[in-house]
Amino acid sequence: VTVDGEPVGVVADQSVVDQAIQTVEATGSALLGYDYQVEGDVDYQFALTLKSDLSEERDIQNYFYGQLNELSDQLRAYEVSVAGRAIGVVKDEDALHQMLDSLKAEYSTQDTVSAEFVEDLEIGYVYAVQDLMTIDEMETALKANSTGETTYTVVQGDTFNGIAYANDMSVSDLKALNPGVDINRLMVGDVLNVKELIPTLSVRTVDHVTYTEAIECPVEEVEDSSMYKGDTKVLTQGQEGEARIEADVTYVNGYEREREITSSTTLREPT
Repeated sequence: VTVDGEPVGVVADQSVVDQAIQTVEATGSALLGYDYQVEGDVDYQFALTLKSDLSEERDIQNYFYGQLNELSDQLRAYEVSVAGRAIGVVKDEDALHQMLDSLKAEYSTQDTVSAEFVEDLEIGYVYAVQDLMTIDEMETALKANSTGETTYTVVQGDTFNGIAYANDMSVSDLKALNPGVDINRLMVGDVLNVKELIPTLSVRTVDHVTYTEAIECPVEEVEDSSMYKGDTKVLTQGQEGEARIEADVTYVNGYEREREITSSTTLREPT
């Protein structure tokens, strides 16, 4: 299908184009208040193609809606896609961008130097829309967990090691997801996090932080034949030093993923 020589799409039947034109002309007439007709010389050429390469009716409609949009932007809507998957369509572009900025702000602090989305986010214009989402519905969809069930309820006979093994995790990973749990005192009914909750649209932030860190004291050991093997005693107590550290810390959805030390200054030498 071409219009004024410009390729528009590939259809199995000319009626797809006729129906698209009728739909757009009816919508345009109702919107503009007069008999609206699409412009351009519509032409067809036979072609051999795969069924999977056929254009959807919505794509054909969108071409003609694009013409109509030059007369009125009231039909334009905004389709949000994440990693190539369409999430939904909203009407208010400004409110959409404000909501996306607020998603980044949730993970930003006064130390944040950059915030961006992890997945590829695309916002495209569409005109042939079946269902519109509210901004709140779009926010809920973008925050929705993408990893399935993320918790496990402890039953009789469970052990921390056993739960980690059953969920293909290391014990240290399971501890990291459950920092407030005493691994030696699991109770039936306790709910453990066994998988990190990952939203459909994740946020990566980088914070530039400054903090102090202890410098361990050097230790010199001297053997003493008058003492029992394995016994020790302190002859001179050392003192830890202190260093000021600057680092760039990368977080994904609030969880630290990487820490790069950019500078280290000794404030007090250890003894």
